Amino acid sequence: MKTLLVYGLAAALGGALSLRADVTYTDKVHYNGGTMVEMVRKMAGGPMGARMGQSFQDRTYTVYIKGNKMARVSETTTTIMDYDAGSITNIDHARKTYSVMTFDQIKQMQERMQQMTHSQGTGEFDVNVSKTGKTKLIDGQPASETVITATSKGGGAAKFKSDVWTVSSVPGADELRAFHLKAATVSADAFGGMAMMGGAGQAMAAAGREGLRLGGVPVETETQISGVSAGPMAGAPDPDAVAIDMTSTQSGWSTNAVDDSHFAIPAGYTKQERGMGMGGPGRQRGGPPQQ
Repeated sequence: MKTLLVYGLAAALGGALSLRADVTYTDKVHYNGGTMVEMVRKMAGGPMGARMGQSFQDRTYTVYIKGNKMARVSETTTTIMDYDAGSITNIDHARKTYSVMTFDQIKQMQERMQQMTHSQGTGEFDVNVSKTGKTKLIDGQPASETVITATSKGGGAAKFKSDVWTVSSVPGADELRAFHLKAATVSADAFGGMAMMGGAGQAMAAAGREGLRLGGVPVETETQISGVSAGPMAGAPDPDAVAIDMTSTQSGWSTNAVDDSHFAIPAGYTKQERGMGMGGPGRQRGGPPQQ
């Protein structure tokens, strides 16, 4: 579910896709630190934590967009978002397995996680968008800085800050923006914020709504998330402690045709069913929780 949490944070604007051109680009994700990042990395040394420790490892993804589908492909994993089918497919290349979850299943899991983590706040956020006037060259293009913050109106611990650098245009910019508008609408209708992260997930979604209105194309984004609950036994989260600090950089855009094979399950891979019992949809039938 880590891919859903970090990359499924689309918020809500609207409308069906009006542009159908294919887009490909590279997304490099680097985790700078944070209390949750460090906690998970420490747990990775234990017998049950090896898989969890991969959640906050730096990754380079090739992103393919075709119609209402997006595939994020790394050396170890592929995540396919299919907004027509209403499903997310996670592929583990090391184990040669894959799993599929529908948006309805995800929504049920989010509701359960929200109850378990006792998320605070009203779900409404004060969002501030500030164009700083700062500029710098990124890959030879002038980029401008915008800082987006979101804090809970209901006194919850959730805080979100995103430092976004945008350029005026890249190949496929209009198609890319149209896709994310569609993805934002469907994601918000399907499962709203990210309950596993408490109110911080909702803060991310609220900030994401404003981010889609910026114009231009984000090429470098540093995101800091605070107020994330570590679980029902951890007590109230510290609103001043940065839980996740990550930087994402995008480059290498192309509008060449994207082959359908990027959205297909590789031959010989085994499907892992995810149960909906006490462990929720994140648990394999007869096996440990998957990441």
